[in-house]
Amino acid sequence: MNYEKQIALLTERLVADVKRLYERELSARLAASSVTNAQVRRPLEVKGPVELPPPGPARRVFFEKLLREHAGQVSDLARGIGYSRGAVHRWIRECELEPGQFRGPRLSGRNDELIAQLRLHHADVSRVAEAMGYTRGAVYRWIKRAGLSAERFRG
Repeated sequence: MNYEKQIALLTERLVADVKRLYERELSARLAASSVTNAQVRRPLEVKGPVELPPPGPARRVFFEKLLREHAGQVSDLARGIGYSRGAVHRWIRECELEPGQFRGPRLSGRNDELIAQLRLHHADVSRVAEAMGYTRGAVYRWIKRAGLSAERFRG
């Protein structure tokens, strides 16, 4: 047997062994996990990209409607219409829309605590964050989402 045939034969055997090991390992992991096939998240079925209205008021209305339907979640919206998240973000910016305004309030239970801490610390966000056990950035995001102004609590 010549040298090339030996290499080809060894390569085939190696590939077959790796495939068997991979399949065995995968089967063992699936058997050990408690996740069933019904629980595995599958991507949404998209029949192809949706045709967009031309740029202008029609496109703005189109994206407003979709943002409401998807509660401001751009990833879900993009998946639903068959375009990339980046492209959808670009079109939303061109329409001068803000996805955050279509999201519901996330702080409903924490608003009272946030307002009380802002009053107590005279809107010193560093102290509020320290008192609540969060970062300043998180507190600033909560203030913005709640539609509050820190200036209102100073003085």
